[in-house]
Amino acid sequence: MNEIKLQNNPLAEKLLGEARSNMRAEKGGKTDLATKQFESLFASMLFTAMRKALAPEGFFGSGSSGDIFQSIMEQRFGEIVARRNQLGIAEMLQHQLDVSEGKADFNALSDEQMQTIIAEAAERTGLSPDLINAVIKQESGGDPTVVSSAGAKGLMQLMDETAEDLNVKNVFDPRENIFAGSRYLKQQLDEFKDLKLALAAYNAGPATVKKYNDIPPYAETQNYVESIMKILKDFESEK
Repeated sequence: MNEIKLQNNPLAEKLLGEARSNMRAEKGGKTDLATKQFESLFASMLFTAMRKALAPEGFFGSGSSGDIFQSIMEQRFGEIVARRNQLGIAEMLQHQLDVSEGKADFNALSDEQMQTIIAEAAERTGLSPDLINAVIKQESGGDPTVVSSAGAKGLMQLMDETAEDLNVKNVFDPRENIFAGSRYLKQQLDEFKDLKLALAAYNAGPATVKKYNDIPPYAETQNYVESIMKILKDFESEK
């Protein structure tokens, strides 16, 4: 896909910058708005260039009144094109932003592809595929690009510090995320020798589990452990 090029247009550069800033801040709605505004502006500029080539004096004649109506029409044209996504600029820009943030095309991951990765991770760590699947279902619902309010990322919701410790280069890459998350879960299972405590450590951190020598008295962590145990039970009943 071609890179969108700007030609020293301050407003266009501002809108593109806002889109990139909102992407970094995970403000999905604002990113969508910024990319659509960019497409609207691009369409307006394109229409203006075409109009100047065909009708240098404008469609409403010369003079201030004509210029005002001409400007309104061109702006409205850009808004309509952007709303209908007829040029595909907003979608193209969103793709470029995804590429720059390491998220590109991971939504296209099929269930078969994910199960293959999970099977490999299970073989490497000795964990059951069902357990890895259950954690993924609870953590991300199977969305490789999800980011929590706390900053956990990807299929197994790795925090940046944990991902760094596990030498993850792209936390949104399903293979890297699942392999790292599985290794981290196996570390907790080896440490605590108990599945529920290992899950609690995965959610709240091993130091917290050690502090209480039990599942921490936090509703989130207790619900987390209970939910995954239920998912595992459901998997078993489906066999």
